[in-house]
Amino acid sequence: IDLRDNGGGLSQYGAQLVSYLSPKPFVYCENQWLTTNTLFDFMQYDIPETFNGFPRGIVKEDGGYKWKTHSILGTQNNNPNYFKGKVYVITNGRCASTSTEVLSSVRTYKLGTIVGEEAGGNYKGNTSGVTGTVVLPNTKTIVTIPLVRYEMPIDPQYKKGLKPDYVITPTIEDWLNNRDVEMDYVLKQ
Repeated sequence: IDLRDNGGGLSQYGAQLVSYLSPKPFVYCENQWLTTNTLFDFMQYDIPETFNGFPRGIVKEDGGYKWKTHSILGTQNNNPNYFKGKVYVITNGRCASTSTEVLSSVRTYKLGTIVGEEAGGNYKGNTSGVTGTVVLPNTKTIVTIPLVRYEMPIDPQYKKGLKPDYVITPTIEDWLNNRDVEMDYVLKQ
């Protein structure tokens, strides 16, 4: 599975991909946290359909605000036709958001071998989903702020980032000569 340069997408597609890798039901995302339950007049919001009705439905719990109705929360069923072979996942520093959710699941549930460079996202989760955009009044700089923190069910033995099991870093010569050293490594395995 080549996740290089994948900035993310809809989390339900990540959960669906993991369902084809997992031999048993799994938790894809444990919690989704927010810093507030209020929409502000000075922001324009992008609210994906998976957050239908936002901010209605935000619940105050455990000292913060949670979104509890997203389809990726709770136990997910694995696909009965899940892949039973060896899985390699190729990653690099331009992986973020949903692609790092998938990497986190692959690492936590030991669903495959991660190869390449450390991912750009965080093993513990990411901040995405609903976004708010504001134009700063003096500079007219446009700032987009992701509002939902995704909390992944992680293996506590891994403390830092999404480092691959096998680090493979292409050199400038590899790039100039169109050598795909990560894919070459995987195909040799």
